[in-house]
Parts: sequence; C-alpha cells; structure tokens
Amino acid sequence: MGAAERGLIIFAICIFLFLTEWIPMATAAILGCIWMVLFQVAEFSEVFGQFSSSSVILVVSMMILGDAMFRTGVAGKVGAVIFRFSGGSERRLLLLSVCLAAVVSAFLSNVATLAMFMAVFGNIQRENERMDLRNLMLPVSMACVVGGAATLVGSAPQMTAQNLLLEATGRGFRFFDFSFVGIALVLVLVVYVTGVGYPLGKKIWGGSEAPEPAWETKGAEGPAGCGRQIVMLAIFGAVVILFLWEPVPLPIIGAGGAVCCILFRCTTQKEAIEAVGWSSVLKLAGCLGLMQAVRLSGGGQQLAEWIFALIGDEFSPWFLFVCAVVLTQLLSEFLTNGTALVIVLPVVLSICEAKGFGPYPFAMGITLASSIALCTPLSNTPLTMVGVYGYRFRDYVRYSLGLDILLGITNILLVPVFFPFE
Repeated sequence: MGAAERGLIIFAICIFLFLTEWIPMATAAILGCIWMVLFQVAEFSEVFGQFSSSSVILVVSMMILGDAMFRTGVAGKVGAVIFRFSGGSERRLLLLSVCLAAVVSAFLSNVATLAMFMAVFGNIQRENERMDLRNLMLPVSMACVVGGAATLVGSAPQMTAQNLLLEATGRGFRFFDFSFVGIALVLVLVVYVTGVGYPLGKKIWGGSEAPEPAWETKGAEGPAGCGRQIVMLAIFGAVVILFLWEPVPLPIIGAGGAVCCILFRCTTQKEAIEAVGWSSVLKLAGCLGLMQAVRLSGGGQQLAEWIFALIGDEFSPWFLFVCAVVLTQLLSEFLTNGTALVIVLPVVLSICEAKGFGPYPFAMGITLASSIALCTPLSNTPLTMVGVYGYRFRDYVRYSLGLDILLGITNILLVPVFFPFE
C-alpha cells in the first residue's frame, strides 16, 4: 500500500471522527497529523509546519484585535450610536445592526463581532424592557457569518481555502476577492431578515418566553476608558487601511495590530492569550496539516481517479461547480463550515487539476457555500452562541430555510461571473 492510499485511509478516519464527534474536532485533526507522520505519509516538518502558517498567524491576530475592541468599551459606544439612529424602532435597529455586524465581521472574527453585539444589545435592552432580543440576535448572528465570508480574513474557511490554493497553484486569493460575491450575499441577507424575516420570526417565537442570557459589558469607563477607545479605533482603522494597501503580507499587518493593542494598553498580554479561541486555531492548523499530507502523498490525485470512475470523464465545469457548491452547503448544515470545506474542496481541486479547469471559481464557490448554511445551530459557532436567547432547533429551520435557498442560488449564479471557468 502506497503513501497515497495510507494518507486517504487516515483522512477518511479523521472525517469519520469529525462527523461523529466522538472526540473534539481539533483533537481529531491533530491526531490525524500524528498518524500521517507515524505511517510515513509525509514528513513531520511538512505536516506540523502548518501550525505556524500565515493563515494561523492571521486568525490569531484578528481574534486578539477583536477582543481588545470589546474590552476597551467600544462596544458600548457603538450600541449608543446604533440606538440613537434607530429612533427607538426595533425594525430599524435590526436593519442598522445587521448591516454593521456584516461590515465589522468582514475584518474581525465573527465570534468576536457577535460577542460585542451581545453586550451592546444587553445594554440597550436594560433601557428598553419591551424589546425582544430574539428578533435581533439570530439575524445579527447570521450577518456575522455571511459578512465574515466577504473578505479573506473574515472567517476561518477562507484561510483554509487560501492555504490549499497556495499549495496547489502557488497563487491564492487577494484580500477583497471574496467581496464581489460576498457583498451580494449580504444584501440578500439584509433584504430577507428585515422584510420577510422580521414578521416571520415574531410569528415563530412570539408565543414563547425567552430566557435572559447573562452577558455583561466589560468595557472601561470614564476619561481613561475614552482615551483607550480612541486609541483602539485608531489601531483598528490603521489595520483596515493597511489591509487595503497591503504593503506587507497580511499576517504581518494583523500581528502588528494585535501587538499594538498590548503596547498601547488596550489589552494585556494575559487577556490577549485568553482572547484566542485555541480550539479553533488548533482545528485550523490540524486540518491544514492533514491536507498538506494528503496532497504531498498524491492522495488527492488518487481520490480524483476513483471519482472519475464513478461519474465518468465527460462533464462540464458547470456540472462540477453546481454539484460541489450544493454538496458543501448541505454538509455545512450539520457539520461546521470548516469541516465541510475540508471534505469537499481538496477533492474538487484534484479534479480541476486533472481536467484542466481553473481552480479559483470552484474554491470561491465552495468556500462561500460553507458560510451560507444557516438552517441549524450546528453549522457554525455564532448560531450556536445565540441559542441562549431561547431559540429552538426548529426555529432555525423555519426562519432560515428560504434564506438558505436564496443565498445558494446567488452564490451559484454570481461566482462564475466574477471568476469565469476559463
């Protein structure tokens, strides 16, 4: 048995562990990396070198930056501004919040963005007891997920896809490549949740009483706190500008912003370490290590040959694209979006290489599809987090099914426009 076959067997076992969740996904991914080395599928440096990859450094940096914004009390200021502009209207507040959440999550971790909004809305609700946060939090969590798909650093799936593309072709996506389709997806979301979703949501959960989650704002107060908030906004603004300009690699910009947060006392080193979602980081690094081992061993090519035997050699790029996107979105409803991406994208990239198809539209469509599955709380962390507001499993399905279909159609139609198959 060759290294390719051994790598695929280990990869299949890891996917089984991801699906069953007998052990945490991060643990399963690292265990798979260990097996890849022990069974001589790939060298230690090739597999575990992904733990210091540019994708991992960038994700960690953005987690620290987002947490610093939360700790400095910027969240409270944002809440006051949002409520002032809403004029006291819950529906108008929903519109403003969804738009702002989508924009912020495009540059910061979607979990950190949602955490800020949970604190913001907690403050607003204390002043307006008649407000039902269930009308706000599920749509905002969705905006964090979809908005996070609009830039390269918005969420982890883009980082995974970026690393796979760099390894396979030597060229990855640029920072705003995801924005062409991502902005359209955000607009579809905004129209749905403020138009159809708002009355639909009140009908779905209007008759039940929601528990009040314990979530307090931790931001600083007083003159010193205001000074820290100004500094934090300046750091964030500088990072965004440098992302646009890109004079140095993105991980250097992100790490520089995170270090500045510590140097200018917007957070401490201890708080920065605590801010990092190490489980998500290890999951990302472990999955990257698995993919590296499968690729270097020739496992992807071997798997592509097996798939050719099943579907035949004659199919159009459109056929492969639609099948891959639909499959990814369906898998992402019940798995995490990163897991679905890891299952589908490497196989499709191998097929593209064998058939001579350009890999970029496929990588783009699959990555976006993994981030627009919103029908269950299993698909991503933000939807799981807002479960504390009293949503039932079937509430997610009834509220989001129509939106999922619209987002999927938008993804399939627009990606080939901006990234042609040729």
